Amino acid sequence: MLQMFIDGKEMEEYDAGSNPSLGIRLETFQKCLKSLSSSQSLSLELDNEILKAYGKGKYSVSMEFKLDEVDDTKQDVNIEYDATCTLDAKVFYGIIKDLSNVGSAVNISIDKDVLSFMSEGIDVGRTKIDMDDIEDLDSDSERINLKFGIADLLKYAKVYSIADTVQLHLKDNKPICLHYTLKNGFGWFRCFLAPML
Repeated sequence: MLQMFIDGKEMEEYDAGSNPSLGIRLETFQKCLKSLSSSQSLSLELDNEILKAYGKGKYSVSMEFKLDEVDDTKQDVNIEYDATCTLDAKVFYGIIKDLSNVGSAVNISIDKDVLSFMSEGIDVGRTKIDMDDIEDLDSDSERINLKFGIADLLKYAKVYSIADTVQLHLKDNKPICLHYTLKNGFGWFRCFLAPML
């Protein structure tokens, strides 16, 4: 599940009407964003059941997307996490990217005041990265250990390009919450990823 908040004062113009819930496949929307250059602006418009995206800059791009069905009830994850730590978003991405070269899964654990990332591979063996100098680590548990598919985690770690920091919220046998603070106070992006069994 993904949630995103963009501060309205960062937009030139917006009208959310009745605050609709929209659903669009991430792969489709990512294709839209990749077609734009960094000098272009993006405008979104809802017309009946079609989301229209316009890129404006040196040249114009126009795309239309059919919307997926969305449950209008507010979806929220209510988990009281046992541990929270804040990392530089680019550092987190680098760790996950490096471990993706080792294996297909990553264990994220907290043991006392040490945050660890570990992956095992057939050729490389085991690679472990310990971070014991984290200033912002708050844990109510002595030990937490979760295992995630590294390909999925790597997709969400790529948010570093638009974010300053990422907060990792952890609890045994529960989804991890990655809460990114977007650059320049633009808003936040939050995603939840279930652990592997």
